[in-house]
Amino acid sequence: EHLESELRRDELAGHVHLNPDYLTRIFKKETGYTLNGYITACRMHMAMHLLRERRLRVSEVAERVGYRDIAYFSSTFKKFTGSSPTEYQNS
Repeated sequence: EHLESELRRDELAGHVHLNPDYLTRIFKKETGYTLNGYITACRMHMAMHLLRERRLRVSEVAERVGYRDIAYFSSTFKKFTGSSPTEYQNS
């Protein structure tokens, strides 16, 4: 729901009433993902959906999934999918 927001570990821990270090450990143990890795994966999956289904501009997709720096979004997207956002959208 809040992928467009800055998601900070301390704030997430506060929402579930856990110590931030404990949340980090238990999340990794239970899911196999780090918090940042999981958030990035969620953002990239949402970006893939928006690029494929909504045909939005890359800059708009980046903003909707929480990236203010389009170059950083594009680099992260390429590492995650193996193609740039534009290549992905056009395939």
